[in-house]
Amino acid sequence: MKRKVLASLLSASVLLSILMAGVHAVNSFTDWRLSPVTTNAMSPDVPTGSLLVSVLTPESQIRSGDVVVLGTSDEKRNIIGRVLDINTADNEYYSISLKSDQRALPDNFPYKTKDITYKEQFNVPLLGFVVNFLSSAAGLILLTLLTAVIGYVYVYRYHTRLTWEQRSVKRITKARRKAQERIAERGEHNGVEEMKAFFAESAV
Repeated sequence: MKRKVLASLLSASVLLSILMAGVHAVNSFTDWRLSPVTTNAMSPDVPTGSLLVSVLTPESQIRSGDVVVLGTSDEKRNIIGRVLDINTADNEYYSISLKSDQRALPDNFPYKTKDITYKEQFNVPLLGFVVNFLSSAAGLILLTLLTAVIGYVYVYRYHTRLTWEQRSVKRITKARRKAQERIAERGEHNGVEEMKAFFAESAV
């Protein structure tokens, strides 16, 4: 039972590590964005704690009512909101006014954007809580230590280190073999030598 519990914990910690590596890789090297939602500003369509999945979309294809994420891959926090209005600020940039679903008024000022607008595709409930925590310094340290400790205990306890019973059997077998070798070498099979061998084995 202990072995199964350790194996399950180790599998869970490894999966979480893979999840975080995958989130980082997606946000850094693809046109997709995985954004944890930590407030209820966009609920109920985007509930608190969900992971918002969006894709980079030209501003010319963004329409009023779309849920978008504004930001670049190196930003720790992204701006999430519903498009209230979008228009060209000049010949190069777009001006986007955003509003959260839980507020009656839009944000204080429009955002000037160019190739940094990600349009929502879907969201995964509750996964945002996990990603947000593990993205923090405390979460990263905790996950690293947890994986290292559980992995060490699991490997050392069940795959490297002999159990107490296994070590006992090994010592007894080794003592019995040595006793038999001594008897065979001396060629003495009297009761004294057999008793010595017996006591040596019993002491082990």
